[in-house]
Order: sequence, then structure tokens, then C-alpha cells
Amino acid sequence: MPITNDDRRPANFGALLRSLRLQTRFTQEDLAEKSTLSVRAIVDLECGRVVRPRQRTVELLAGALGLNAAQQAAFAEMASRDYWTNRLYRECATQSNLKLPHES
Repeated sequence: MPITNDDRRPANFGALLRSLRLQTRFTQEDLAEKSTLSVRAIVDLECGRVVRPRQRTVELLAGALGLNAAQQAAFAEMASRDYWTNRLYRECATQSNLKLPHES
């Protein structure tokens, strides 16, 4: 799957990872084995439990998925953008005295 800046680009890193994994026809177990990550790590990334993966994790996933240099750069940028989106959301919610989802 090409990683582009158009409207078809997944909205977050987890969705992008899942989309790329399915494009390569890997199961979560296949990707875990090829990347040397755990299946739990793959699940947590895809489900959004981890919103900002470590750089090394992104590199391992990109290598396992067979991404070229340009795709790897876009993949890494998406991981970083999710971090900032989440951080900005938390800062805005805190300043507005909004309850965050886990603060029922």
C-alpha cells in the first residue's frame, strides 16, 4: 500500500500499521515474528493502546513490512504525528477542565 498524503491515508499510526499488515497478507503473528516484536506489541499498536511507538519499533516494523525509504519516512512521521496529536488533545482538555476518557 502506498503511503500518501491523500484522503485514503489512514487516520492514525495503528490504522496505518494494520492496513500495511493486511496489504502484505501477514497475520499479527507473522508480523511479530518478522519484526522480532511480540504479538501483544502489534495488537497494542494497532488498537491504539500505544500511540507513540519507539523509533526502534517503527524501524523494525518498517523493515518487516518491506517499506522503501520514502515509505519508511512517512511511516515514522505518522508515528510521531500521533504523539503530538495525543499530546495536544490532552493539553487542550486539561486547560478546558474536560474529563479525559479514562477519568470517568
